[in-house]
Amino acid sequence: MNKNNVIKDFKNTDNNKINLNSLNKRGSPRRVLRSGNRIYDINSLEEKGLNDINKIMTKESKFNNRLICILFLIIFILLIVIVSVLIYFLLVKGKPFFMEKQNYPNNVIMERNNFYIFFNKYIFSIGQNRSANLIVNDYKYYLPNKELVENFIKVNQVEKMNYIKEKNDCDNFSFILYGNFLEYTYKYNISYAYLFGVIYSYDFNSNLNHLINFFIDDKYTVYCIEPQNDRIDVCENFGYEFYRAMI
Repeated sequence: MNKNNVIKDFKNTDNNKINLNSLNKRGSPRRVLRSGNRIYDINSLEEKGLNDINKIMTKESKFNNRLICILFLIIFILLIVIVSVLIYFLLVKGKPFFMEKQNYPNNVIMERNNFYIFFNKYIFSIGQNRSANLIVNDYKYYLPNKELVENFIKVNQVEKMNYIKEKNDCDNFSFILYGNFLEYTYKYNISYAYLFGVIYSYDFNSNLNHLINFFIDDKYTVYCIEPQNDRIDVCENFGYEFYRAMI
């Protein structure tokens, strides 16, 4: 068959869609088809890559959500522990100084000069042969009901402190108890402070100076308090010689 006739027949074929001018090394039908396949493969790879990325992001999102839930749970547990510890130490271990409404008589007043006279008379009445040095900070004082002081001692925790010589000994116990009483009675709406303070004494049995607390109640009875064990008794029963007092 003549070559020119074959080419002519090929040009006149209806089903042929390929441009003969493109039949060269670079634009052959096989190469065009191969190029199309490559584009399809690239699109498939991109689609697969996006799916893989979406899967990874989904896994990371789930992991982050779990991590956030765990962190919130840990924080919640820590808050419960902290609140429980605070409640234990404030309400159970160390009872707070709360005030209940009670009707203590506040109409018995002792002025500074009367205190000087009264206390030194009391000192001589229990057998001491010398007066005491008195330090009085205010001009007037209410004489507390003994029940008020007893209720204060019940909620006070000074006696539970550790005794440490030269660091937390008798003077520390007494002054801390004195300060706690002032804080305790501050919540009352009263015009003057209660007559409550510290008293310096000498213990003949041990030949040592000792510091305790004292108050004069509304019946003019002088009581002493040992802050290290909460003992309340009339001062003469302690067996000390009192040489200085401060209110």
